[in-house]
Amino acid sequence: MREIYRGLSDLRKQNSCFENDRVTWLHNSDENDVVTFLRGDEQEEFVVVINFSNRPIVGSVKLENGPEFRSVKISGMPETHDSGLPLYHLNSFEWRIYHRAVPK
Repeated sequence: MREIYRGLSDLRKQNSCFENDRVTWLHNSDENDVVTFLRGDEQEEFVVVINFSNRPIVGSVKLENGPEFRSVKISGMPETHDSGLPLYHLNSFEWRIYHRAVPK
């Protein structure tokens, strides 16, 4: 767990969008069990998807530019083989962070 927390802390330090107040709550296909939100600035956007249920969930998130987002590798987390947003597949109590650079 320490390695995961360190990886998340590094991600936050390296990306200024985690320090601003811009949070956009996103609709998804299972809002009773899954929380989805976007953090962003003029350069980058991150989508966080969290499964709060004790069962695996396959769903989708309503998001512009979804195919441009890619899963962020967090140190200590198992490698994922998902194809990116808008579709997601999460095991019970699993979470994932996705990233895209904002075109200039």
